Amino acid sequence: MKYLSFRFWKSSALLLALMASCATNHTAVRAADADAEALVRGLEQPQTRDRAWNDLLNMGESAVPALSAALQSTNREILFRAADLLGKIKSEKGIAPLVKLSQSKDNAVATHALNALGSIGGPQAAEAIIAALDRGAPLTVGSYSVLLEAIGDNRAVVPLIKILASRDSGDFKTGGEGSFKVYAREEVADALGRFRDPRARAALLDAIKDDPAWDVYHAARQALNRMDGPITYPYNYATLSAKVALAVTKQPEPTNGAEAAVQSWRAAHPNGPGLPMTSWTGPKVEDYASMTDIERARNTVVKIGKTGDYDVGAGGVVELLMEYLRNLKLYIGPENAEMLLIRIGKPAIPALENGVKRGDSVMARNCQQCIEAIKASEATPTPAKGS
Repeated sequence: MKYLSFRFWKSSALLLALMASCATNHTAVRAADADAEALVRGLEQPQTRDRAWNDLLNMGESAVPALSAALQSTNREILFRAADLLGKIKSEKGIAPLVKLSQSKDNAVATHALNALGSIGGPQAAEAIIAALDRGAPLTVGSYSVLLEAIGDNRAVVPLIKILASRDSGDFKTGGEGSFKVYAREEVADALGRFRDPRARAALLDAIKDDPAWDVYHAARQALNRMDGPITYPYNYATLSAKVALAVTKQPEPTNGAEAAVQSWRAAHPNGPGLPMTSWTGPKVEDYASMTDIERARNTVVKIGKTGDYDVGAGGVVELLMEYLRNLKLYIGPENAEMLLIRIGKPAIPALENGVKRGDSVMARNCQQCIEAIKASEATPTPAKGS
């Protein structure tokens, strides 16, 4: 009897302990939910936003219920940041509410949801992004293709091929909405190359053959190069690209050093009241290189362009230089690229003529100027030695 009583007492004690533990855990969960809900509200105000963001991110999975509920908020600041945080936390529990949000007719709302889904990944996320391709604005379609490429779901290949083949690019040569459509198809060509799916080959070859936009043509050449794998040359495409960037975009390092030059510029251009220094304001240390390295890169680029030995199946050094003649890279003047193309001379003319035919208005003009300068230099007799 005593033994039974002891067993009963022991079972009761365990049961009570278990009940107490459950109650404690439930209380803790409710407290965590309440904390997360309060932090979500803190996303609205500028003075509390950064702290709330970091705390919610650190909470991780336990913040997901409150963040998912916030996707129904009428406050766009809260809604956008809640969606972004769900993408950062990468919880599968956030997929269903984000998929629902991605169907919003508000393009900005849908874009935040789709970007978050792209970060989380998985079949459901891919389905939602594929479904958005047909209803997205041209600018966002390009970014959606990047998300699909990152997820790697091959169900995206056929819809992306369809977009690449849709050449109603309108007024892309003079800017406007047509230029956004070109951007979208350029990103799609790039994504198809990274999928390495043989179904994309015919569409990429068609783009190379007769797409009206040079950017799409160029992206298709690079995509096919990726699909076929790297070709071993003394200069592969990545090396060529870096070499061209050094030759075209870098400034000679001042005698007192790049760091001192940057600090001097900032001292001469102080921030206005309430205007923080932004990452893109003024020169940066990485904008500079030694004049010796720049000249060496320029001579190498010209040598490769003249011989054409290292085309590597993706346009070679001439087309890499032509990237800097486009409207998209106006923040870098075309002068250095033009100078190198003129030095390359006659071997560059076929690619430049293609740029005149397919490029935007800025690129077409710059390519034509290069052609005229090359022909003029070819027609000018070389002075005899000693004259």
